[in-house]
Order: sequence, then structure tokens, then C-alpha cells
Amino acid sequence: MDNNNLEKFKLMETGAAALLSGLAELTNNSFSLSDPNFKETPHRIAKAYLEMCSGLGRENEVKDILNKHFPSTYKGMVIIDNIEVFSMCPHHFLPVKYKVDFGYIPDGNVLGLSKIPRFIDLLAKRPVLQEDFVTDIIKYFTEAIKPEGCIVIVDGQHGCMQCRGVMQPNSSAITSEVFGSFTNIVTRTEFLELIKLRRN
Repeated sequence: MDNNNLEKFKLMETGAAALLSGLAELTNNSFSLSDPNFKETPHRIAKAYLEMCSGLGRENEVKDILNKHFPSTYKGMVIIDNIEVFSMCPHHFLPVKYKVDFGYIPDGNVLGLSKIPRFIDLLAKRPVLQEDFVTDIIKYFTEAIKPEGCIVIVDGQHGCMQCRGVMQPNSSAITSEVFGSFTNIVTRTEFLELIKLRRN
């Protein structure tokens, strides 16, 4: 890490230390940052958030991944399901675990199969609304590959709902987005049936 970035990282550490100090004071000094368990916690918090938000500012890498496509005459459905990625809630900065089901119908171009979870994972590693996350997947993919159709279903388990607030540890949020031929109910139903078959 160069000096400029090191200085910014130190700023994150200072912020994390201030957060912990405030928490300690609001709870009658129930813990101390000099305690061995907390001594390096500000550093660990800064490092963890930097890792969990490592997709920020990397839109060009997403485009590079999607630009590595190949010509193909295949006209059937391509489905990658059960893609597991982690993200951050932009409102509370708590982790979100996503399961993504992705499908598309090519129109002259196909993307390498491993590239699909790769670009989705990169888009997930940002503090982003689930609704915007699913839209971004469709937007970046369709702009680069220009498929006949595309569909994304995202099932999100949000830490901000599970461990605080409404305290619903077993609930999840489901969002979906369709493009092109998947706006047709028949095509969409075929995708859903194939996903169901895979899980039975």
C-alpha cells in the first residue's frame, strides 16, 4: 500500500476507533480499546470493510470480464444458478448474503461460463441496494453481450433485518429483473421450471 493509500487507510482505522470508543462510553465504559481483544480491532474493522467493499470503483474490470465473449450459433438457454456472493447494505453497512440465479439466451455471442459468477461477485462487493444490484447485473450484461434475453433472480439475506431492527433471522428479500425474450411468460416459466428441476 503506497503512502497516499496508507494515509486513507489510517483514516478508516481512526473512524473505527471513534465508533468503538463511542460505543464503550454509551455502555458505561463496558470495554476498553486497550483490552487485548479490542486493541487491534480498529485495524481489523478497516481491513474487513475494505475487503467487503472491494468492488467499488472497479466498473471497468466488470466491463473487461464481459468483453471476453465468443461467437456462437447456440440459441438455447444458458443458466448458472446458486451463485453465492456477499455484499453490504448501504443503509447500515452490515453484510448481505445473496443467492443469484442467472439465465440468458444468446444472440450470436456467449460469455465463458466462469465469467458469469465472476462479474456478479464483483458487482456484489459494494454497498448497494438489492434492487439496484439486480438491475446492474442486467444492465452490464446486456450492454456487453447483447443477448436475445436475460433474467436474474436474487435472494438476499440481510444482516440489517436478521440481527437488528425487525429481527427476522429466517426471512429473505427476493428481487428479479427480465430483459428481452424473458418478458414472455412462456420463456420465463421455462427458466423457472429448469431451476426447479435442478433443485429436485
